[in-house]
Amino acid sequence: MTLNLNSPPNHSQSPALSSTETEIGSAPSTAGRIPPDEYTHGEFENQPDVENDPNRPLQGYPELAKLIVDYPDFEAFQSFKDLSIKSLLYYQAELDKLRKDLHRLEWRDFQNEPFPDAKKCCVRASTILLGKDSENVNARKQYNLIKRIREVLKEYRA
Repeated sequence: MTLNLNSPPNHSQSPALSSTETEIGSAPSTAGRIPPDEYTHGEFENQPDVENDPNRPLQGYPELAKLIVDYPDFEAFQSFKDLSIKSLLYYQAELDKLRKDLHRLEWRDFQNEPFPDAKKCCVRASTILLGKDSENVNARKQYNLIKRIREVLKEYRA
């Protein structure tokens, strides 16, 4: 026997139920549709000019929001403190890795001089800034890494 949730039950095909079982099939199916109830249907639907009156919100979240605005003592929101702490820890781990990457790159550029004036990057910010527009991939690495560090720091501090 196939159970179709979109049509009313066919009781002629229902098996006999014992005295301890409940006939679930006799309840009308609500699968695939929102049943009419006091929250989705009611006299509020027929009120004139409600869409132009912000003091008469629609039932549900709009009405709940107005209630909390009118009565701030009802306000109760989760702080998700555990997620905030985890997020900060992940940012710290990412920043720690980026710090180490920058340190290694500074030393490599200084020791190996993979582009002209690479040794000057440690004493002149202008050398790093000039590198951002360079056609030399190595000259752009420090600038791009510093830019990434700034982005993560901005998110971390937000």
